[in-house]
Amino acid sequence: MKCKYCHLPAGLFRRSHKECRDKHEAALLEIDKTVKTCLAARQYNLMESLTPIAERGYVMSAEIEEVLYINAKNLLKYVDNDYTEIKDYINALPVSVAARVKRLPDYVTFWRNVIERNLMEILSEDPIISSKIDDIRSMAQEVGYDAVDDFIKKDISRRIDDFIDDGFVDERKEEYISRYMDSTGLTSAALNNNESYKRFVQSLVLMDVQNKGRSERVKVDSVPVLMTKKESLLWIYQNVCGYEEKTGRRMQGGSRGVNIRLCKGVYYRVGNSRGHSVEYQYSASMGMGVVIITTRAIYFVSESRTMKILIPKIISMEPYSDGIKLYRDGVRSHPVTFVGLDPWFIMNLLPMLNE
Repeated sequence: MKCKYCHLPAGLFRRSHKECRDKHEAALLEIDKTVKTCLAARQYNLMESLTPIAERGYVMSAEIEEVLYINAKNLLKYVDNDYTEIKDYINALPVSVAARVKRLPDYVTFWRNVIERNLMEILSEDPIISSKIDDIRSMAQEVGYDAVDDFIKKDISRRIDDFIDDGFVDERKEEYISRYMDSTGLTSAALNNNESYKRFVQSLVLMDVQNKGRSERVKVDSVPVLMTKKESLLWIYQNVCGYEEKTGRRMQGGSRGVNIRLCKGVYYRVGNSRGHSVEYQYSASMGMGVVIITTRAIYFVSESRTMKILIPKIISMEPYSDGIKLYRDGVRSHPVTFVGLDPWFIMNLLPMLNE
């Protein structure tokens, strides 16, 4: 048989020469040591250093790649602050090895930690430097991390929540959030579904109403109601279910009685009584639609019903976790419940509009 290393005759039933096997094992150890030495010295021309060792030790390219791969795995676990080391090392690897490394869970975790740690440092600065955010975005795109905006949204939500916990916002806080969004590249559209940002804008509307009696922060192309000239739009809630409490009547307490047989063909009926009418309350659905709040009224518009509630006619409010019940003045007015909105804004707004 031929030696699997030098390909010369190795003897009967022998797959390799002992000296060739020893050279091969020594070469593998030397390759691993050389890789570690190059990494420590920040020298990434690895293949130039490894090829001569491989040739004299009968080391195949696949074996070199395995050593490089194992070192990359270890580097991902132990490299801390200097992320350029792993970046430069992976860029110097053969394409097939680099692809294997990039599929590792540790690779994803490593870059997530690096990017989020740097983002946290940048976002803690005042002012925030836009160019640093751009550099992070470029790095994230290069390594396949796609959650930069999500991280920034969580950070701005935390800041807004802190502002609101301190009380209503003011011009200073508004200016700070505006600068934050400009510096990070966040747009209002990107924060449309962000509950903290929605609460922040609602707080600004409340501030406007308190100071000026109106607000022009909510911009829409059109609304499905006709507002008066002195009326301005304050807020719109989508996908709200409306219910109107109504009074019904039903019979209660009547009895048909029973027949008692006295003798053949003769019966006597006892217990027969007439019932009486009683009232009961029930909620009649008005369908799902939009709630439009202006400086003068609350409108509900659905496919089956359109309702206008003048704010001066609202005499009481009852908040729920996901809605609000409004009680209106007037003998024939029934309470109305809207489900699918946060009552915080309405509970704070209506008293201001009634002042």
